Amino acid sequence: AHALRARKCEREAGNVNANVVSQKITLDATPPVAAAFQLRDKTSESVRFTNERSVKIAFVPAPFVLAPGDAWLIEQDVATPPPETESRFQTGAVPEALDLRGADGTKQVYFWLRDTAGNVATEAGRATIVLDTEPPGNPQGLYMADRDTGNAQFTNELIVHFGAASL
Repeated sequence: AHALRARKCEREAGNVNANVVSQKITLDATPPVAAAFQLRDKTSESVRFTNERSVKIAFVPAPFVLAPGDAWLIEQDVATPPPETESRFQTGAVPEALDLRGADGTKQVYFWLRDTAGNVATEAGRATIVLDTEPPGNPQGLYMADRDTGNAQFTNELIVHFGAASL
């Protein structure tokens, strides 16, 4: 911390006020380090795939606690550091869930931190998950046959081959 002390004086007459006013300020030019996190499917806890737009945010290690005065920003597909004046930074608890935007596919989400001094992390915490909301298509066919003869109507064994035909 640095301190500045001032005393009022009259330049021409040379009178000096005996009272001193001081102010302390901390110089902090070091950007914060963003926390590592995962996106998880709410039902299966998978960190690779989800079939729901709303996913859990899980910090590693947990719990994640913001320092007093720090602010956070969670953004999908924004890999460049936001300016310190970015109005979307928020204070308070980080949400436990996030709604993914856009069509099915790979989603990248970034977690940015801004400290009390206004320094923004130079690298974000980043998590990736694949959103797949489309159910698979209808089965195209099923066949069953004797494992030795290939006969699809009769067999004398309990073990048969099953398979799905693809078109």
